[in-house]
Amino acid sequence: MYKCAGNKYKCKKTGKYFNVKTDSIFDNTKIPLIKWFLALYVFSHKKGISSHQLAKDIGVTQKTAWYILHRLRSAFDHPDFKIEFTDHVEVDETYVGGKERNKHKSKKTANTQGRNTTTKKPVVGMRERNDNVYAKMERNCKWEQHSMITGQGSMIR
Repeated sequence: MYKCAGNKYKCKKTGKYFNVKTDSIFDNTKIPLIKWFLALYVFSHKKGISSHQLAKDIGVTQKTAWYILHRLRSAFDHPDFKIEFTDHVEVDETYVGGKERNKHKSKKTANTQGRNTTTKKPVVGMRERNDNVYAKMERNCKWEQHSMITGQGSMIR
């Protein structure tokens, strides 16, 4: 693999160019990944979202929002998202939100280190040994109350 200009790479064997979006729903689009991730976050709402509302929320045109929603819906309809766990599963949690020491002095919160839900969001992940992965943001990280146990949510691959 060779690194080329413009965040692209070239395969030594085939000579083809690729980047991080190749062979994904983000492939062949000029829409920045941050817009896709924002759309994915809003898309996961229980009641869904219209293309007009998505366009307002992420700052794109209605036509672009419709295109994003169309790609996301087709991706979630893919058979890989309907796979059930059958092998050994490993479960872990993490807290996303950054370290207090890296924040500006005015943004720091006192006595909030490590597993803190005041300034961080808990994310629980499950991984099957054959690479199926499931991740979900949780409000409560007590094992008995995980919505993952009840099967609510989506599997990602």
